[in-house]
Amino acid sequence: MDQAAANDQLIDIKIQLNAGDFYRISLRSFARPVAAFLLVPIAITTYYTFQSGGSFGSVVIFIALLFLFMPALTIFAAHKRNMLKKPIRYVFSNSGISTITVSASGFMDWSWVKSATESRKYIWVRLQDSFTVVPKGQLTSGEIASVRALLVKHLGSKARLAASPV
Repeated sequence: MDQAAANDQLIDIKIQLNAGDFYRISLRSFARPVAAFLLVPIAITTYYTFQSGGSFGSVVIFIALLFLFMPALTIFAAHKRNMLKKPIRYVFSNSGISTITVSASGFMDWSWVKSATESRKYIWVRLQDSFTVVPKGQLTSGEIASVRALLVKHLGSKARLAASPV
């Protein structure tokens, strides 16, 4: 084993996402880009609805259904593919982040990681074209602290994480 591999800090965690996790992930991945994309059409629709004497309620109902229905489809698709029953293994190291599932695996070098944020329930690692979600409730406080430290080490100010232990 070479010296670099021997000094590589490994944080090996295994998680399992549930329907609530998939819903929150879907909202974050769907709602933000779609909200920005739909802002102008919604404004135009609202303007013409008022100009023609139509009901603003129909616009609100359409938007609400869109943001409730699309994440629900993600949960349905995940359930159909049995993704809710399969564990996900993440290995955080000085080299990057490995993701291992029953059906696939992948590795992302730190240069592919754009940022990391932390919410009350999750650590979100934003990659070039996707993101990795780590539910904090399935980790020990030591694992959370180790993941935070490694993210801060490699991302610097791009890691906006809680400073206090869970």
